[in-house]
Amino acid sequence: MTVFSRAFIPTANRRLNELIGFLVLVFATLLVLALVSYSPLDPSLNTAATPPAAGEAIVKQIKGAKLVALDAAHISNIEQPQLYTETVVNFLRG
Repeated sequence: MTVFSRAFIPTANRRLNELIGFLVLVFATLLVLALVSYSPLDPSLNTAATPPAAGEAIVKQIKGAKLVALDAAHISNIEQPQLYTETVVNFLRG
């Protein structure tokens, strides 16, 4: 029996079953939704660690993924909370 198939067999522990169900739901959602964001103001953007093409490569590999640029230096959800929230909500609404 594989680890994957064992995830769908209930255990005697109710809380463990709930946790496994939640994790399966989260992983399934991640397979469907992908929002990749970057900021042209981020000083690390143009380094070898995070080239601008990296986001584009990720988006090309995930069907339905979307790439957005946010005007923030590095931590967009802190620096531009309203813009960040609007972007995520609009993405989730489709």
